Amino acid sequence: LSVASIEARQVQEARCTVCPDGSPITNPTGELNVPGFGVQSCAVISGLVGTLFPLEDPNCKLLHSVSTACGCPSQATNPCQLCGDGIQVPDSKQELPLSYLDESVNYDGVNCKLLEVYFNSSVESDDLTCQLSQAWTKEYCCSA
Repeated sequence: LSVASIEARQVQEARCTVCPDGSPITNPTGELNVPGFGVQSCAVISGLVGTLFPLEDPNCKLLHSVSTACGCPSQATNPCQLCGDGIQVPDSKQELPLSYLDESVNYDGVNCKLLEVYFNSSVESDDLTCQLSQAWTKEYCCSA
């Protein structure tokens, strides 16, 4: 192996992947909002993300925080379920009403489904953030 090929391999290994552990996506039709590209399928994101972001880029970390939407394994050992054990946010509950939002935070594009994916991807069920979010969103996001 030449020094150039070793350096090229190191650069390749330092690129962002959809799944934090580098495993392949298992839900290519899932969709995520990629900064600068809008809503794209996981298959498209998987093909682009390595050329767009280095592994340590904040956008890569953001992608990892919602990667279960693409079928990636959760980063949490016991992932937070926004609506409780085995209950998913109903499809009818996409948007968060403005009365639920803190005006000091930019919630552009945030909805119940995205919150569910985020918590399932990276937050432990016994984390205080999980428990507070369940209490905060359950009435709106989890009822049919």
